[in-house]
Amino acid sequence: MIGKYLQLDNGLKFVVLDRIQLDGQGYLFLASVTEEVQYIFARTVDPDGIEPVVDGELLLKLTTLVSKKILNNN
Repeated sequence: MIGKYLQLDNGLKFVVLDRIQLDGQGYLFLASVTEEVQYIFARTVDPDGIEPVVDGELLLKLTTLVSKKILNNN
């Protein structure tokens, strides 16, 4: 799934940068496919659904996990 593109029903497009498992829940780290790239975390709701993560504490945990993963790969 990493590197694949997602298109939402509203037409927005994202590329999947990473998949994260945290506390039994799946999350995606996404980058928008636009001129001004924006990064978001989304919780996988079901095989065809995602919802953006808005909880500040959870965003911090997910950002820390992705950062550690990137540092360990370099």
